[in-house]
Amino acid sequence: MPPESRWTRPVALPLILLAASSSSHPVATVNSRPVTPSVSRTAAPVDPAIAACSARKAVAGDIIVRTILGTGQQAQAQLLGDQWGWNYTSGECQAGADFVIAGAPTGPGACVKVALAKDNPGYNADAVPAAQLRKVIAASPAC
Repeated sequence: MPPESRWTRPVALPLILLAASSSSHPVATVNSRPVTPSVSRTAAPVDPAIAACSARKAVAGDIIVRTILGTGQQAQAQLLGDQWGWNYTSGECQAGADFVIAGAPTGPGACVKVALAKDNPGYNADAVPAAQLRKVIAASPAC
């Protein structure tokens, strides 16, 4: 064992072990004393407006999102399913394209454009840099 210095001192840390128990909850052992964790089984209530938003049916179909994060960056694209999303900032339910634009980057050179996949047949979302979109249905203000 190395000699002690004024910078290093041995510290006794509690030994924690998990053991099986007869109940359905695992029991932790801290320094040989059993400790039963408290587990909350009730889920937080869901706001009815948020639940209704999540349950809405998509209307436009899949979307392609083309993003440039800033000046000098290459364009990237993603193919996303069209679904509704709850915007916690504005407190409203938004369609996929609007939801994407609401969260778009705003820095210099940033640009996000959205188009319907059906209006861009054969579009390769994996290509870098991503090709331009046809029939853009939404764009961030910076574009």
